[in-house]
Amino acid sequence: MVVQHPTGESNVIFLEMQLGLTQKHSEDNVAPRGRAAQSAGPASVATGPEMAIDSYKDPQHSGTTCASVPTQDDPWWRVDLMSIYHITAVSVFSEQHCCQEQLDGAEIRIGLRNDTNNHRCAIISAAEGHTEYGYQCGVVLGRFVYVVLPGQQRNLTVCEVQVYKPFFLPVVASDQRNTPHP
Repeated sequence: MVVQHPTGESNVIFLEMQLGLTQKHSEDNVAPRGRAAQSAGPASVATGPEMAIDSYKDPQHSGTTCASVPTQDDPWWRVDLMSIYHITAVSVFSEQHCCQEQLDGAEIRIGLRNDTNNHRCAIISAAEGHTEYGYQCGVVLGRFVYVVLPGQQRNLTVCEVQVYKPFFLPVVASDQRNTPHP
């Protein structure tokens, strides 16, 4: 759609704004509703697992809101969404000035089981200067979303994880129990 001004000029920017609004509001980030955990305790509260679902992804200051798993074999970070959703996309954010290599080769895994062997949505290929890695996953039924970094003696730093479900698809099942998760 091209809008004609009375002066005869075409305004394509209007069309781009409309498409951006439609795309932005077509999916819901459900990660902040969940509970985060990681394979090893953080070095401090400031790098705890919940820092990756605090909805704060400003790459200029991301070091203050990142989850960090200390050096270990096959480290992982996880969010339990507390309900089962039709998941369509996942975005993972790294710190701008540090640690992008810590996401290189990390696997995004989604599923109904609380383990690291769920369906693999993507393998992150970290690139210099990039802080956001977004992946379309098709439509995957899931409650648990993992970021797993395979390998010996690896560090994993995740600054934000966003998990998207379409607005038009309902929650499949909800965990009404208020039980702690590892």
